[in-house]
Amino acid sequence: MKANNYVGTFVYVLIFMILIPVVLYTFGATSIMEVYLPNVDMIASTLTVASGASGLFSNVYSTQTDTFFQFITQSVINYAALIGATYLIARETYRSKSIAAGWSIAFVMMITTYLLPGKFIEFTNSIVTKHAKSQWVQLATALSVVTFFIGLERLLLALTRDVLMQIATLLAY
Repeated sequence: MKANNYVGTFVYVLIFMILIPVVLYTFGATSIMEVYLPNVDMIASTLTVASGASGLFSNVYSTQTDTFFQFITQSVINYAALIGATYLIARETYRSKSIAAGWSIAFVMMITTYLLPGKFIEFTNSIVTKHAKSQWVQLATALSVVTFFIGLERLLLALTRDVLMQIATLLAY
């Protein structure tokens, strides 16, 4: 790995995993943090894909963890995203005094913010890369996919929350 890869990872962690959450917390932007924290992995994936083979963020969230550094970096980013998601789930459980209410959020969040988006970002970018060589077009496309998944999560939660709570209640109790 080149030194640039280490610098890109350091910059990503510093800005996207430390600085932005601190700023959001400081200014009381909790609704933005709710969307932001569970999606730090999608943001990393987006920047990695859009950076191309030699960009600053090209190895921040590599799908192939060939080196120990890539493995550790991906694991830390995944952990941060899961901590963000579990915080929201725990907070909903605490506020509602219902395991089912918190768990019902997890049914949607784990799929729409964690399991599916990475491959869709890669797939979409591979198509866009063939037709548009501009990294800005690639970044805009990847950010559109991220925005789609965040919106999909919010929509699914709004439309299915009652049914999901019933299912979670049946499973939990």
